[in-house]
Amino acid sequence: MKKQRSSNIELLRIVAMFLIVLHHAIVHGGLDKATIDFYTIPHFLAHGVTIFLLQSLVVFGKMGVAIFVLITGYFMVYSQARLVKVIKIWLAIFIYSLGLFVFAIAIGAQNFSLAGLVKSILPVIFSNYWFMTSYVVMYLGDCKNYPNTY
Repeated sequence: MKKQRSSNIELLRIVAMFLIVLHHAIVHGGLDKATIDFYTIPHFLAHGVTIFLLQSLVVFGKMGVAIFVLITGYFMVYSQARLVKVIKIWLAIFIYSLGLFVFAIAIGAQNFSLAGLVKSILPVIFSNYWFMTSYVVMYLGDCKNYPNTY
């Protein structure tokens, strides 16, 4: 039986992803430099509209995360939980985490430490990537409902 696509939900997911990317660009990408002197009156008078728009996009980005999690939970309700899927997800997170750790050391952005190595080897347990940790926990919560999870 072929699954029917939910185009409206997929479109909402795309919009949520776009909002999340905008949020990351503002908060982590340097676009928030206009808000450095947010509390000084002359700066606010000169850049008030820009500050308002950037801060609004930050809020919309957080709403995008909430929408994305709700959509993921909605589709997980109708999916069959499998231990193999959890292992595949964990393996992908592990490879990216360890790879990014080695890359950061190689380019000099981070110093080697045993604690950093352990955190990169066990990224889900130490919540290095909060969304992936939350996703794995949400998925494992779904596994308890199915006795045959292999």
